[in-house]
Amino acid sequence: MLAIWTNCLRSQARISSCSAGASVAFTLPLKQQLSSQQRSFAANTVYKFSVTPAHIETVKATLPLVANAGTDFTKHFYRRLFAAHPELQNVFNQTNQTFGGQPKKLLKTVAVAAQAAIETGELPGELIEGICQKHCSLNIQPEAYKVVGTHLLGTIEDLFTTDKAVIDAWADLYGDIQSVFVTRESEIYQETAAIPNSWVGKRKFILADKVKLSSGIARFMFEPVDGQPVPHFTPGKFTTVWASVNEEGPYGHYKEQPRHYTLNLPMNDDEDGKYLFISVKKDGLVSSLLHTAAIGSEFELSAPFGCFVMSGSEKLWLASADAPTVFLSAGIGITPGKMYYHCCVN
Repeated sequence: MLAIWTNCLRSQARISSCSAGASVAFTLPLKQQLSSQQRSFAANTVYKFSVTPAHIETVKATLPLVANAGTDFTKHFYRRLFAAHPELQNVFNQTNQTFGGQPKKLLKTVAVAAQAAIETGELPGELIEGICQKHCSLNIQPEAYKVVGTHLLGTIEDLFTTDKAVIDAWADLYGDIQSVFVTRESEIYQETAAIPNSWVGKRKFILADKVKLSSGIARFMFEPVDGQPVPHFTPGKFTTVWASVNEEGPYGHYKEQPRHYTLNLPMNDDEDGKYLFISVKKDGLVSSLLHTAAIGSEFELSAPFGCFVMSGSEKLWLASADAPTVFLSAGIGITPGKMYYHCCVN
């Protein structure tokens, strides 16, 4: 999901970084690199809004208009966005658009961010970390926020008011949150590029093998076209797979669709560092396409991303080495659970 937010890039984002019970407030220029220690606590960062009190009051007064409009607001936004930039249909999950999932997600994101600004003036990093990870897997760049911001503010004008005070207040809030997303995503891109054998953006792979695991699930092995190694990754990470399609959706025709799939661990040392693996249930547009794809078919994949990992668990185990570990999962959700289990065993 391309989250929400932009107007103009702010040069700084106020951040309060928390670790080990301590809180340190500092100002972070967008171009500045964080130290490795600061990065490790990125999801625990608390971002401070710098929206003026007057603008906060205006947002507070007009937020009920957005809430009462519900998904009519976000659907209007997407109609506006895709009419001006039809190529963005290749980035957004069009199945979610068809069944209404995407408009609901966007509405929730708008509400959560606005409510955080109104009530506390802070945005916990843990609320946006998953979105930022997905944005980076899609190679979303700062310019995209400008486009989204234009149409978010345009939707407010179309549906509610052209009052400059209202538009300026929402633009102020949008600019703040956009700055947070761009800052964090810049860090993630830097971290990813620094990992040996990793990459930013798309990389070409061929479907080298697929193994049927059950009546509806198969394991897929992807081999890099360039013949170079793939990076090691933390269990729980995902890759984004882009598939060529020829479909008509609620907003028009689209030719490509991305989907996120949890990465599997290699089955043996011979596979380690040579291939990327995913296990996929045959359910949905891209998943079904994968199941019917011929060996040798070409796909584009992202590097490993994600924050659904076991980071921090070691503190519990160090405190109580004999503590039992239980993983709960359901259906295809067993994919990360199995990796966590093997990680613990090994």
